[in-house]
Amino acid sequence: MTIAGVIPTDELNCQVELLSADLANAYIYRLKDRLEALDGPNIQLVHDMETGTSDIIVADLENALLEKKSITELPLFLILKSCFKNGVNFRIWLADNDMNALINNCVEVNDMASTLEAIKTGSGAWWHAR
Repeated sequence: MTIAGVIPTDELNCQVELLSADLANAYIYRLKDRLEALDGPNIQLVHDMETGTSDIIVADLENALLEKKSITELPLFLILKSCFKNGVNFRIWLADNDMNALINNCVEVNDMASTLEAIKTGSGAWWHAR
């Protein structure tokens, strides 16, 4: 997952960090210009603090949705909530080392409900503040 912009640090869960695309993994670094063209400046990787990606926090939210567990305290839910609240564009996709995965592996969403549905069905999602 990447965001284009800044989320207030008091809204971030301590289980994640935001890494500038310049400091993120090689895959994100190579996609930086493309991500900026698609989503806007100040691209940051939402890092799960373990994998060099967002895999864990995405999987945690997807699993909780499928198991009908509470999601309100999960890191990805809190980040999405902050993105919608603060007008910060985001993109979630299954990065399968395909340089077009950031387009092919996600759908446009309009709100939290459609974002959660996309994640629940195993699709990625992208959203732009309008």
